[in-house]
Amino acid sequence: MKKTFIKTKNVKRFVALMDELQKLPPNIPKLALVYGDHGLGKSQTIQWWADKNDSVYVRATQGMTSRWLLSEIAEELGEEPYWHTQETFELIENYLRWEMAAAWTAKS
Repeated sequence: MKKTFIKTKNVKRFVALMDELQKLPPNIPKLALVYGDHGLGKSQTIQWWADKNDSVYVRATQGMTSRWLLSEIAEELGEEPYWHTQETFELIENYLRWEMAAAWTAKS
């Protein structure tokens, strides 16, 4: 049986939110926080959207430290995280700046 992703009302609301974020100028940092009761399809919706939009998806878990979260983000970007949190943050920041500059240049 083929798996089909159903676009429920919650999915459509999430897609609308992401569309609004993408309309913002490229020089404005963007971050979305999705929360709610379990079983509403948050994780599946975000994973589906991330797969369709060449995006980085990192699922935060209870007890996740800032170092752990930054390490997960760096690894999703294909980078090797540093031991020190600040260095990993700067690595991610520089990577994203480079990506934004490349995207901006490609549009010009």
